[in-house]
This record gives sequence, C-alpha cells and structure tokens, in this order.
Amino acid sequence: MSVDSSGRRVRVTYPVTPPGDDDDRANAEHLTSSPRGELTERGSYSARGENVDFDRLSDEELVTAVMRLATSEREATSTLVRSLMEVDARRLYLRDGCSSLFAWCTEVVGLGEGAAYNRIEVARAGRRVPQLVDALEDGSLTLAAARVLAPHVTPANCADVIGQARHKSKREVERLVAALHPLPDAGWAFTHLSPGRVRLHVTISEATYDKLRRAQELLRHTMPEGDIEQILERAVTLLIADLERRRFAATEAPRGPRAARATSRHVPAAVRRAVWTRDGGQCAFVGGQSRCSARGFLEFHHRQPYAAGGATTADNLELRCRQHNQFEATLYFGENGADTVRELASSY
Repeated sequence: MSVDSSGRRVRVTYPVTPPGDDDDRANAEHLTSSPRGELTERGSYSARGENVDFDRLSDEELVTAVMRLATSEREATSTLVRSLMEVDARRLYLRDGCSSLFAWCTEVVGLGEGAAYNRIEVARAGRRVPQLVDALEDGSLTLAAARVLAPHVTPANCADVIGQARHKSKREVERLVAALHPLPDAGWAFTHLSPGRVRLHVTISEATYDKLRRAQELLRHTMPEGDIEQILERAVTLLIADLERRRFAATEAPRGPRAARATSRHVPAAVRRAVWTRDGGQCAFVGGQSRCSARGFLEFHHRQPYAAGGATTADNLELRCRQHNQFEATLYFGENGADTVRELASSY
C-alpha cells in the first residue's frame, strides 16, 4: 500500500513483464518473464545480457521491445520509491541491523550508493508531496529531475514547480531550482590541493556557462569527456597570446622592423617585442636589492624621459608597472609635473 497525490491509500502492484497485449508480445518475439524475473526471448535473453540473439529481431521489434522495457523500468522505479516510502515510515531497516534506510538499501538491498541516495531523497519528498512520485510514475519527471526537485518542492508550490519541471532535462530543472532559491555569488578563490594541482572556485554568469557548454560541444571530437580543465587551459592560452600580441606585438613570425622615428612617442611593434622579451614581461624597476615583481598594469617607460628628448628605442625603453612609472616621473619632474608628462596606459 502507498499514498497517491490525493492522500488516499492505494495498492502498489509489482510488474514482472513489460506492458502490452498478447498480440504485441507476439510481434516482439514472445517476450516473457523467467522464474527469476529475467526477461527472455524464447530463452535467448537474460538479465546480464548473456546468450542474446538479436539477429532474430527486426529493427521495429527491437525498438518496440526497448520501449516496453523502458516503460517497465520507469514503473519499477516508481514502485520501488513508493515501497521505500513505506519501509521508511515503518522503520523496517532496524530489524535487519541497519541504523538508516540508506545503509539498508546499500547493504541489504544491494543498491549502489548513488542509486540509493537518489531514490531515498525522492521517497522522503514523496511522503510530503505525493505528486512528485506521481510525476515520476507517469514519466513526466525523470528520477534525476525528481531528485533535484526533492529538497525544494512543497505542498504549497508543488503544482507550479512540478508543472514547470515536466519533461525537462536535469539541467533545465537545475535552472528552475536556481530561480526558486537564488544564492549569492560566491566570488572566486584558489585552493591548493596537492603539488601541481589547484582548485578554482568561481561563480560565472549564465551567458558564460552557455559558452562553456558550447565549447564542450564543439570539442567533443577531440575531448569526448568535455574536460573543463582542458577547455580553460586552451581558452586562457589563446587569451594570453592575443593580449601579448596586442600589448607587446608578440608573434612567432615577426615581420622585419620598419624604419622607426626615434623622435616619435609611438612605440613600433618590433621595439615592443624587443622590450617585452628583454624584460621578461615584468616591471624592470630595481630598488634596494630587489626587482619589482609586478606583471600587471605594465607600461613602456622612457629611461631618458621623452619630454626631455629621450628616444623611443629599445635601448631607451623599459617595462614599468603603473606605480613605478608614476614614481620615476615624480622623481624626474617633481610632484607638479609628473601627471602632465606621464605616458598613458594602453587602452587594451
């Protein structure tokens, strides 16, 4: 016995054979049930897929058989969930020496941990909201989708929430749940796990998430698993190459240098490459006994200031972080003149 969405006690039936009338079963090569509950086709099928003679089934018959088996599996799953609701209510796991329903399902029934957890969560939610199990039984919710909904569905919102989730994928249901209970952005952080391995915690926008999923789809032929780490590595490598090309004219095949005008403030691509390579993409300011370690907000600094006749050549240019570029301008021109002569940062 179990409870339906109207609150009435209902009888639970345990299907053994797939649904269908006798004529349908005859067209599917007389699918029957063995005494152990294994589906066989004239002795050719077994639960473990042994001794299967698929050559005797036409394409249509095989598809029909699969559809029946899928329906039978869905009915069996919903029946198992209803049964777990009753086992949990009666606490029958205690008599078998188990302290919890989860332990009973994994140790006595033989379910895998993931399978047990999903079914128990849906069963317990089903005790509060029987409509959840009804939707699982009629096929409008998958077990995965029902599991995602389980912590969030209530008697008050079940009609609306389950209605929106019907025939949706797990990912779509996750988005529905996120709209029901939005969480604040978690920011980003790095966690060092082991030598050479770092975990990145980051909150991204829906648009960025869609781009990641699109990248996974486009890379399926080379990355069947859709490894996010590999996608990020490729994307960041390309981004760095693009930024270095734009900022410092970095390229694997540079063209010959053009005749540069040393009296111009413009820094030619060949000069930018030479300075960037020589300074290692790092601020070249040395103070005391150490060199500045900054690699961000880098600018080209004239060792002899441009305003004082300094040439725009590799020999007269060095990389400076924004702070040290301002600092050296202040040393040379004083507090009042530094802002008027300091070079502007790149717009990219």
